[in-house]
Amino acid sequence: RTRGALVAAEVGLSLVLLVAAGLLIRSGIELGRVDPGFDVEDLLVVRLSLPATRYPEPAQVTAAFERIVEAVRAVPGVAAASLTSRAPMGGGDSSNGLLPEGVEFSPEAVVQSQLRLIGPEHFDTLGLDVLRGRPFTAADRAGAPKVMALSETAARRLYPEGALGRRVDCCDGTLKTVVAIVADTRPWSLATEPAPEFYLPMAQAPPDAWRWLQGTMDVLVRTEREPEAIVPALRLAVARVDPELPLYDVGTLEERVGGSIATTRFNTFLLTVLGATGLLLAAVGIYGTVAHGVEQRRREISVRMAVGATPRHAVGLMVRRTLPALTVGVGCGIAGAAAAGRFLEEQVFGVAVRDPATYAAVVAVLSAVALVASLLPARRAARVDPAATLSKS
Repeated sequence: RTRGALVAAEVGLSLVLLVAAGLLIRSGIELGRVDPGFDVEDLLVVRLSLPATRYPEPAQVTAAFERIVEAVRAVPGVAAASLTSRAPMGGGDSSNGLLPEGVEFSPEAVVQSQLRLIGPEHFDTLGLDVLRGRPFTAADRAGAPKVMALSETAARRLYPEGALGRRVDCCDGTLKTVVAIVADTRPWSLATEPAPEFYLPMAQAPPDAWRWLQGTMDVLVRTEREPEAIVPALRLAVARVDPELPLYDVGTLEERVGGSIATTRFNTFLLTVLGATGLLLAAVGIYGTVAHGVEQRRREISVRMAVGATPRHAVGLMVRRTLPALTVGVGCGIAGAAAAGRFLEEQVFGVAVRDPATYAAVVAVLSAVALVASLLPARRAARVDPAATLSKS
C-alpha cells in the first residue's frame, strides 16, 4: 500500500507539472501566431536625448531631430528611417485623454490613449498599415492645420460610426483633425491586447511635449542588411549633427518582441524540465513496484502457469497491480492541475487554463509511459519456468 501511495503521488505530481508545461507550450505557440501590427524584421531602434541646456526651445529640438534622421537616411545600407517618441515593445507609458468634438467632458467620455509623437515616413518605416486616410507629410508642420492619426481601437471608441475627418480634443486643449486610421499594434507585449493609440506629427508637438518626453526620441532604422552591422555608421552620422549625443538602448525590434515573452519562455522551460523529471520518477516508481511484485509472486505465478495459465495471463496479472495506483494518481493530478490553473491565468495566452485537449494529451502520455514501465518487468513474469521454480520450493 505504501509503494502504491508513493507511485500515485509521483503520477499526480507529474501530471500537474506536465499540464502546466503543456499549457505554457500551447500558449507559446499561440503567441508565435500573433501579429504585432508591424514588421519586426531588419528594424533597428536607437534612443537619443537632447539636453535641455543646449536645446531649450521646442523649435530647436524639432530641427535637431530632423537633421539627425536625414543624416541617418544617408547612411549606406539604410532603407528607411523615422522618429517616434516611443517605439513598440519599449516599455513606458505616455497616456493622454481624447475627447470627441462636441462631447461634454466627463471621465466616461474620455478615451485614454497612448501618445506617439512621430516624424515623417514613420508608418512606412515601421511597416504599420494605414487603413484609411493618408500618412503625415512634410506639410503637417507648425502653423498648418493640426492633424492626428488614430489606431483602429481608438477610432472605434471615439467615433464608432467613423472617425476619419472628425476632430478630437487632446493634449493641449486644441482640436485636431483625424487624417488617418492605422492598424492596431501591441505596444508592450505580444500577450497584451491592442491599446488605443494616437499619433501626432513631431512638428506639431504640443508646447509641453518635449518637457514630457525630456527631449528624447527613438530613431527607427529599416536596414538592407544585418541591423547591428550599421550601428558604427549610425554613430558617425549622429556625431556629424551633434558630436556630444550618445546612442543608447540600441537593439532590434525583433529582440524586443522576443524579450517581451522571455518570462513565459523561461517558465515553459522550467516546468517542462520539472514535468519530465516527474514523469521519469513516476516511470521508475511503477517499474520498481511491478518488478518487486514479480519477485514476490514468482512462486504464485509458477503455480498458475503449471495449471494452465498463459504468459499473457501472467503479464496481465502484474500490470493490473499498477492500475489502482495509476488511476488514483491521475485523478488526484487532474484535480491538482485544475486547482493550480488559477496561478497560470496571467501566464497563458490564447488557451484556457483547463483546456481539455491539453489534459487529454498529458493523461495519454502519462498512461503510455506507465504502461511501458509496467510491461517491462511484467514480461519477466511470463518467462518464469514453473518446473524450476517449484522444484526449488
